[in-house]
Amino acid sequence: MGLCTVVVLLSVAHAAAGLRPHFSSHWARRIDHTRILQPQHRVFNGQSADKGTDELNELALGTKMQSNECAAFGPTNGLSMAGDYALRTRTPVLLTESSLAARVDAAVCSIYGAEETRRVREAWARLARGEMVERQLVEGSAMMVQQANSYVEGLRAQPWHDVGKRKWAKKLESKWRIVRDELKAALADESSLLEKGNNVWAGAVDAGAGAAYGADWKTLVLCDRTVWDPVNSQLFPKTCEVLHASKVPLVEAFFAKMPPQTSIAPHSDMCNFVLTYHLGIIVPEGQCDLTVGDEKREWANGRAMLFDTSILHSAENRAPVTRYILMLRVYHDDLTSRERDALKLIFDCLDEPELVEDQQALEQYAARRLEVEAASRATWEKALAEQGGRSSRARTR
Repeated sequence: MGLCTVVVLLSVAHAAAGLRPHFSSHWARRIDHTRILQPQHRVFNGQSADKGTDELNELALGTKMQSNECAAFGPTNGLSMAGDYALRTRTPVLLTESSLAARVDAAVCSIYGAEETRRVREAWARLARGEMVERQLVEGSAMMVQQANSYVEGLRAQPWHDVGKRKWAKKLESKWRIVRDELKAALADESSLLEKGNNVWAGAVDAGAGAAYGADWKTLVLCDRTVWDPVNSQLFPKTCEVLHASKVPLVEAFFAKMPPQTSIAPHSDMCNFVLTYHLGIIVPEGQCDLTVGDEKREWANGRAMLFDTSILHSAENRAPVTRYILMLRVYHDDLTSRERDALKLIFDCLDEPELVEDQQALEQYAARRLEVEAASRATWEKALAEQGGRSSRARTR
């Protein structure tokens, strides 16, 4: 491994203020899905969750309460060594056992166990302290660099992964024409798509990502953190059915378009525990390519690629027409199932900080999470049935 330099970028106060720390630049995009908590459980620290930014910042940083510092979340200062990388902080952040970060950590331990989730909790603690990991994977290579403010230790860091070894990927590739035809039909009446859809062809959510991707790089979200978008999924029910029937270990799904004669500068998506999958849908072949680390590959219609976007990557469309792909996020193979569940809980706690205060909701969390995911399929399943198709749920009854 190379040397990792960790610098302060943000604080856990962003989470409480409604500015989600981005485990991935795309994960900061919210959709209005069913909440885990029942209405009567929407309480944070015994009070209404609808607080002002300043008060939430104080609660998140623990400055409203005097407590002993929790060992896992004590302030870091100066330069120290952790394994094979340096920890460097510029602005220490006070994180006490009363802080949101510490309470999320405690919730993860209570449901999924401390040792089983150690790597995820350490990643969460680093994010809460505002640290970023940077690793030089190959000496002398400007592109073989890994950057992440959401960094789980021990995951293989390699630019490309073998998509052919995954059954779900093979199934998805074999059905790519279904996805293409549905997208083409929607694009044929794009004014209607823009009117009916939710944030159709939305741009990057923050200045850093926007600078790398450019103003014209746009996405259309189908699924966000395993929950289907209730609006867009019903506009593309066949695509959603293909993804579900192929048993994709899905975190996110969206269409992405890249306008003609544009490029994306080298950048990292800042998260090492998800991999990114691209399936060529409408591609001007021979004129579009993607570089991850030190290797360049071309997009092709019906062909898939799987890669690690925490490693520097760039892209180019030299064609006079727009390129469209189906883009997925899937969990890194080296994560355990318990670690994946812990990550879901952390993000739900960021969406609903009051969850950490409700023991009954925490005890029921795993079952409720499955119910939310299953319920979110109902919209596109209904749309599919109305089109004369049958969902996988119907076929298995």
